[in-house]
Amino acid sequence: MEPFFSSLNTLGIIALVISVGYTGLMAFLENNKKYRITLIAVGVPLAVIMSFGINYLPKGLHQGGINTMMSNLGTLFVGGLVALIAGGLWVATLGLINEFHKASKSSSSSSRTNNPSYSGSLEAVGKKYGLIAAMQGESECEGWYLIDHDNSGDPDPLLEASRNVDLEHERECGYLYGDPGSGLDSSSFDDTAVQSGQRGESNLAKIISYSKLEVISFWSLYGLNEERKPINADIDCVLAGIDSQHQVHAWFVDAKNYKGGSDTKYVNMDVKTLVRFSISQRALIKGADGKPYIHLTWNMAKQKANWQSTLTSYHIQSEWLVCMTPAGHNGTPDVSEVTWPGGIRVVTPEQLVAEIRSVDLLSIDNIPQNVFEVFGSSVKMRAIREHKNVPLTPDVPRITQKTATPTATVAETAPQPAQASPATVEPNENAVQQPDEPEPAARPNYCPNCGQKLEETTNFCPNCGKPVA
Repeated sequence: MEPFFSSLNTLGIIALVISVGYTGLMAFLENNKKYRITLIAVGVPLAVIMSFGINYLPKGLHQGGINTMMSNLGTLFVGGLVALIAGGLWVATLGLINEFHKASKSSSSSSRTNNPSYSGSLEAVGKKYGLIAAMQGESECEGWYLIDHDNSGDPDPLLEASRNVDLEHERECGYLYGDPGSGLDSSSFDDTAVQSGQRGESNLAKIISYSKLEVISFWSLYGLNEERKPINADIDCVLAGIDSQHQVHAWFVDAKNYKGGSDTKYVNMDVKTLVRFSISQRALIKGADGKPYIHLTWNMAKQKANWQSTLTSYHIQSEWLVCMTPAGHNGTPDVSEVTWPGGIRVVTPEQLVAEIRSVDLLSIDNIPQNVFEVFGSSVKMRAIREHKNVPLTPDVPRITQKTATPTATVAETAPQPAQASPATVEPNENAVQQPDEPEPAARPNYCPNCGQKLEETTNFCPNCGKPVA
């Protein structure tokens, strides 16, 4: 390299300093390690080669003067060609790095489709929505006026109309499997939070049943880990139906029952934090902890990823949603600008019902048996109430009421519920916990493999497909 640098003329030196210096500055300011290495490994050599070509351009003029230019056209041509090619590749490298950054930003923002921009701070939320600053001595949070409750609102028509729905009757008719809210019994939430969550799931189950949708609902299902093994990460609800093109649809719904009526609005402060405020009073609303925040989790997004291969193998088209249910007689909070982590959409019960109705669903009699295999086998068989003094009784899903011709085996891709474990074992997120129950042999009218109630004349279990004695 020494002969090259010693032969540089003024033009070559200027080109080298500018191109290499600019490339080095970009590499120094680059946060992405992969892009920084690309700039150093590719950008710097191209800058040097380009400078080499530019350095040779004037040599065709200096060697013999203008009268002998024709004999030096080769030097000019080579220098110009080298400068042009290397310079083009150098500019393209810098441009490509810039495009990568744009694509990364676009991908990052694409998960916020229903929420174009997060405010990022409570101050930004307050300014965006015109909230009132607290006066001296008033209850406040970071300087913004904080109140205990909103100004209520009108009752939610769907909830009021569905209050008398008998879920046990829906279960007996084969429209509903599992127990809405039972998955919360084994959660780490306190009793108040558990009861609130169970009320939200029960209300949503009644609304779904009242709306007479052509779907089967499965409640309180086991989640899946990355290996597609059941874990205690609760899935509140799956609504399954089949359209006129015989495409099976499944709506995975996480029911939420948060504080506030139709005068309450929830917005994202950031991807994992919601803020609640009163629309009419333009004031933040405190929760049980005295703060206006709700901290979100990635559970729904993780479950969406973990279930994908199973749903694909069963040719099931899925939608993943969070549904904000009415907390009482004062309507449903406004969640029109909320997005859950991972880009999960947030809807009201009315929007959920409308979305399902927009699909041309056939009668539930057309739903294939394998849908019951994949979702029925994931329903938690009974509530886990070891931390409450409540007697335990089996809750066997009535899948026999929606069976076609039983099959001898079940697809290996169907997730299977975990085996029962002693009630004294502490629950954890990677192991499904269930209390002790009698051995299958002591209950000859139940399947020894999955606990499904059997008809006296059957030779195969209509739930898991295993042969029975």
